[in-house]
Amino acid sequence: MVRHYFLTLYDHLGQAVLLNLIWVISAFPWIALGSVVSWTAAAAGDVLGHSFLAGVGFVAAAGLILLSPPTLFLFVTAHHWVHEGQGGIRGAWVMTRRLAWRAQAG
Repeated sequence: MVRHYFLTLYDHLGQAVLLNLIWVISAFPWIALGSVVSWTAAAAGDVLGHSFLAGVGFVAAAGLILLSPPTLFLFVTAHHWVHEGQGGIRGAWVMTRRLAWRAQAG
């Protein structure tokens, strides 16, 4: 399974680099919002004396980033590579637009 993963990634190396650049640029708002949520929860935990709120904020921030449309785009593209062999970024973009609201609902 791991060997198949690396061979598939090697076959699509150019698209993988492009996809990661697209993800970094487009996921920045979700990463920034996740950082704000995490920082706010940690500050509230410090003020209220409940240190577990920092962990809750971290989990909420991680969920926000992992369920963001750019991450969904990353997963859909990788799914196309593994199961269909081709499809490219354009085909994945169409499927991502259909699944984006479902991903945000969690």
